[in-house]
Amino acid sequence: MVDIKLTCRLFRNIEANSEKFNIDINTSKTVDSLKKKIFEEVQKKNDKIFSDIKGSNLELWMVQIRDDEFSKLSLENDGTEGIKELEEKISDYWNDENLPEEGFTNVIIDSPLLTALKRLEQYEGVSDYIIPNIHRAGFQDLYYAKIIRINDVLQIDKKYFGTKVFIQCKVVDFDTGILSVMLIDRNEEQKEGIFLLEDLERWLLEHSLDAKDRRSIKYENSGDNIEIIRNGVWLGTIRERKNYYFNNQELKKRHKDSAVKSELKQGENLSEEFNRLDKTEKNQSIATWIDDQEILSIADDANFSRLEALSDKLLSTYRKDTPSLSYITSGMVNEKPAIIAYVNVSKGTLVEIPAEFEGYPVFIKYGIIEPACYTSPVALTPGISISSANVCTLGALFKIENEAETGKTFILAVKHGVGNIDDEVIQPGSADAENGYTVCAKVTKYNFYNVIYEDNEYGRDAILLDYAFCEIVISGKVSTSNTSIHCKICIDNTKDSVNDCYKKYGVCKVGRTTNYTEGSVRDRLQCIFYREFGDVKVLLVKSDKSHEDSKIFGAPGDSGSPVFDKHNKLWGILQGISSDGFTATVIPIHLILHVKRRFGVSFKLLNE
Repeated sequence: MVDIKLTCRLFRNIEANSEKFNIDINTSKTVDSLKKKIFEEVQKKNDKIFSDIKGSNLELWMVQIRDDEFSKLSLENDGTEGIKELEEKISDYWNDENLPEEGFTNVIIDSPLLTALKRLEQYEGVSDYIIPNIHRAGFQDLYYAKIIRINDVLQIDKKYFGTKVFIQCKVVDFDTGILSVMLIDRNEEQKEGIFLLEDLERWLLEHSLDAKDRRSIKYENSGDNIEIIRNGVWLGTIRERKNYYFNNQELKKRHKDSAVKSELKQGENLSEEFNRLDKTEKNQSIATWIDDQEILSIADDANFSRLEALSDKLLSTYRKDTPSLSYITSGMVNEKPAIIAYVNVSKGTLVEIPAEFEGYPVFIKYGIIEPACYTSPVALTPGISISSANVCTLGALFKIENEAETGKTFILAVKHGVGNIDDEVIQPGSADAENGYTVCAKVTKYNFYNVIYEDNEYGRDAILLDYAFCEIVISGKVSTSNTSIHCKICIDNTKDSVNDCYKKYGVCKVGRTTNYTEGSVRDRLQCIFYREFGDVKVLLVKSDKSHEDSKIFGAPGDSGSPVFDKHNKLWGILQGISSDGFTATVIPIHLILHVKRRFGVSFKLLNE
């Protein structure tokens, strides 16, 4: 082990144009000890920067960049050479043969928690201005609503068809609906007379891409592509700020309505009747709520594909201006095919979605997809392993192809359902390992629970990943093959891609709570709202409920269940479920095997 000097710098989300500083440390130390030293050093220089967080809330990234590269730096574990998030031991990154180079920044300090807290502070004092038409908000509305302000920095920081674009401009004036901006670090060129977001995006790209590279760009998602920086703090995209504004206005409206109605003092029944009549009179064409009404699966393949395509179209049409949308799917309601929009607002709230879309009825139902684990001990199904953190299912068996790891066997689970590295996994009967139940596995460092980003022709997708490979330590306490419990199917191969089609496929799963269930999936990633990460893409599986007595697809405790088809092919693992159990999210197995990109190891099924 050797003493090293690391040149460190705060990421721009924490402090714009921060100064570099040095930290001396021995490579025998842990990354946590490095976080502690950095936290203390920053506190000495400015005790206000980290006043709301602890050292453990820091993220450290190994880089090798010069000063002129700092403003364009993107912190992602996406395989970019020289950029890695620091974890566990410092010696994993620097040692006698690989010393940090002088003249470069070696460590970037980030804190998603601190960034979120700063963004919340910036959200205070939102304007009382009412945007008259939420579907056609121009710069005048954005300015009066204080979504965009003079001296704000507007930037594009993303890839267009594989080409990285980073460009910034400053808002210098606003006059009767017309925005004036000035380029930053590009001869301060000024542009006046900008009316629309797409005009601003087009002008910025004219200074970033060649004409031939701009021909295929569709300026339909400018609100997603342009970000706001205020007083050195990144606030997110214009669309995100609009969504916050609309949510804020909805809360104010509901509070005002509640105050007015409380003055009636006519009792609960009169209040409920008032709500019903008030909403009915406002708009007869708005989709109605369905509460406990049964939703069944669409058996006909053609209808299934048609309704699923329309569900995507409805979501893309209304998602931006309806932030309460969780996800949209299809099913049989009142024995007729229908589109069901699940929303994350209280029952009865007015949601401006049409009652009919391209000839099919649209209904609204409360629902949000949550991780499908238990957080306290419950009775278990014998033979299915659980963790000692949250009760979930442990599923398919894998081996590492690396020569040094030969002989080890791993059970695939979800990270949200197991503990930290080296935590125990027990089997079966109780979540309390001290009650005499035998430890069968331990959590390894090969785990991940976050969002990754993949580029597409229109920008990039946020894709949810959630997995943990648990090393078997007592082989006699778990299955030795990938033949699923409660059925005779032996999983012997993995699906290697998502084909982006609407065709209906039959899949099944075996979980510790609902055991064997069947469902339908389309081979296409779908967008849902996830409480922890916002809008993400996953596979959605719907229960094959053809009548009221049919099973739901999943329930708490089923997360981690292998999801596979009749050809013995593993599609992925169950991650979350809707509140009615009708819909489940699945993490595709080919994305889980991105573990190779993150950790440099290749996993394969035990039977392959």
